[in-house]
Amino acid sequence: MHRAICQHLTAAVIAFFCAVPSLQAADVIFPPGLRIGLAPPEGMVPSTSFPGFEDREHKAAILVVQLPAQAYDDGLKAIFAAKPAENVTLEQREMLAFDNGVAYLAVGREQSDIPYRKWLFLAQHEDMTALITVQIAEAASQIYPDETVRTALKSVTFRPTPLDEQLALLPFRISDLAGFRVSHVLPQATALLTGGPSGDDFLADPRLIVSAAPGGPEQPNDRELFAQRLLATLPGLREMRITGSEPIRIHGQQGYEIRATFKDPRTGDDMRFVQWLQFGGGAYLRVVAFAKADAWQALYPRFRAVRDGIEPR
Repeated sequence: MHRAICQHLTAAVIAFFCAVPSLQAADVIFPPGLRIGLAPPEGMVPSTSFPGFEDREHKAAILVVQLPAQAYDDGLKAIFAAKPAENVTLEQREMLAFDNGVAYLAVGREQSDIPYRKWLFLAQHEDMTALITVQIAEAASQIYPDETVRTALKSVTFRPTPLDEQLALLPFRISDLAGFRVSHVLPQATALLTGGPSGDDFLADPRLIVSAAPGGPEQPNDRELFAQRLLATLPGLREMRITGSEPIRIHGQQGYEIRATFKDPRTGDDMRFVQWLQFGGGAYLRVVAFAKADAWQALYPRFRAVRDGIEPR
């Protein structure tokens, strides 16, 4: 009952504050690729080493983290824990109404080589959780007093997914989408492309998953086993059967291709699948593509066009 009351109260406060225009919207800055932004205190600038803002001279920082919606409950447990982290003591917990909703706010201290004042801000918005951590050296408390930090947190704002910004952060460039569209980008690692509406049924539409990672086998004889192990990490490939496995060259570099069939676990439809790996420079590029068997012949040349249009930055 208590949880239900809190949910209704939260919804009512959100509705009230969303009706009030933000006076600080023009000052809001979004870390590259994130949907969460805020107006940082005067003296803080966007960080080049983490998503957020910092004043290195005075050891002050704001870290902005965008998490899935399901991370919200775990965040609440951390905020209301007696000791959320080593050397951190939270002294005050409250609900904070900000320009675009209501958040849980915890305030405390961190004891380390340098004592810090600390704030934890947790809010839900649509399909994501916003976690913002503010850390101010005690010696800078007059430069960044509590009220200044609260003003910054009250300016928290959300925006639609900035796909172009997210794509620019990837270590590769996709120059030919071949009629597909980018549906999601995972931070600095992976782009998901689709040929359909991207509904709840992930296997219903043709898809490509493009990613890059450091490492890879040093010896050519190890590439087949490496490719098979990567294949085994993919969930939902019911009754998978490898139909082809061979070394190839992509853009003049060593690569490896695996072709396979599997069943859609929901519908039982026959599916076709390909995984391409390209090695070089102490890293590897991975392209996974799949579609229903009856559409595979028409889609395969488009999958290859995407693969062949990928370039390192």
